Amino acid sequence: MKTILTVSTLIIANNKVLLCLKKEGKIRNGDKVKIVKDIWVYQGGAVEKGETTKEAAIREAYEEAGIKISINKLLTVGESIEDNTHWLNFIYLGIPANDSKPQILETKLFSDIKYFNLNDLPKNISPATLDLIKSYSKYLL
Repeated sequence: MKTILTVSTLIIANNKVLLCLKKEGKIRNGDKVKIVKDIWVYQGGAVEKGETTKEAAIREAYEEAGIKISINKLLTVGESIEDNTHWLNFIYLGIPANDSKPQILETKLFSDIKYFNLNDLPKNISPATLDLIKSYSKYLL
């Protein structure tokens, strides 16, 4: 069984969370996987060889959202086993640099990017993103 390290970052500024509108994504419910279109998600991706998870989180935020961030803290580590692959996802809280404005750089994956008030999230947010925001809201405000 192979192990894949991934990172995700909740990017927070002024009590708002930065989300990307993914053109197509997967939603898991137990053993079932459903493909959905136009779903809001947090930023993330795979850790590359020779990089730490923090370095990967900073890189992914720039590659997906076009912004420079600093890592505030590790929120949690998620774990799953799917199709003979052991996935470990390090989820960080990120703070954008003052002059950093989000922009979509991965246009094949995302169609929009914006900040949402933590108390007024979109209806088409991924369940995993919503659960994470709710679970760690005490760190986000």
